[in-house]
Amino acid sequence: MQHIDESIRYILDKSKEDRIFFSKCDKWFDYRKASEIFKILEDLLKHPPVLRMPNLLITAETNNGKTALVRKFYSKYKPHVEIENNRISGRAIYVQAPPIPDERRFYNTLLEELNISYCISDKLEKKRIQVLNALQNLGTKMVIIDEIHHIQAGSLVKQIAFINMLITLSDLLQIVIITVGIFEAHSSFAISSQFSNRFDWISLPKWELNEDYFRLLENFAKFLPLHHPSTIQDPKIASKILKMSEGTIGEISKILTIASIKAIISETEQVDSHILENINYLTPSNRRAYSSFF
Repeated sequence: MQHIDESIRYILDKSKEDRIFFSKCDKWFDYRKASEIFKILEDLLKHPPVLRMPNLLITAETNNGKTALVRKFYSKYKPHVEIENNRISGRAIYVQAPPIPDERRFYNTLLEELNISYCISDKLEKKRIQVLNALQNLGTKMVIIDEIHHIQAGSLVKQIAFINMLITLSDLLQIVIITVGIFEAHSSFAISSQFSNRFDWISLPKWELNEDYFRLLENFAKFLPLHHPSTIQDPKIASKILKMSEGTIGEISKILTIASIKAIISETEQVDSHILENINYLTPSNRRAYSSFF
């Protein structure tokens, strides 16, 4: 039983169905780069109000943990009811960027996240004031905007207008804006020196065969609901998983989830080279190739 984390050992007494369900659930494992970005976000959240607030763009390959990271951070600071004075307070707000760079849609999304009623037909200026008041009354210090690469669905003029809107929001409320997206999003923020000066840039790199990667596999292994120790930290197997995943944490998790389920169903009860060779999995490159073919 030492091969599995103490907090989930109870799951081994459950049915196959329950263990398969557990295998599919989201799990969070801390790692060095995530800790670095958490520290940056914590520092930004504590930043004193100044005329030009610091803002940040976080980028990563698709499925490489950027959303999981900022949502984990957000869970600590999201709006909550303060019992002592019966008011809602929230230091951070998390939203997804609208599918196109549209200021009205963005305000609607913010108001919905804040559970504030609004009229769709209201003039843009009225909606803008409503958002400013709501964020100020809530005591918001940071707005996190995920999927920021969506703005590239609009023209260059609309992209510029949307980023200008974010800078204005930051300036008026003296709050930090955190934008999150795939690497391509950086090109929008590089359009103008004004944007690049107002948004620092940090990225989550792909995983490599190093100490951090083996530590990640060690954490994964402790949360596989299997009766026998898995051998995913063996250098050959670790290398195989990395190659299959093409270096993203989302794909690593997907591979180990599929392998774990196969180990449960087959009663092998461990993830080893044989299990990995026989799972139903296509690499991201193969999926893109099949998609372009059809």
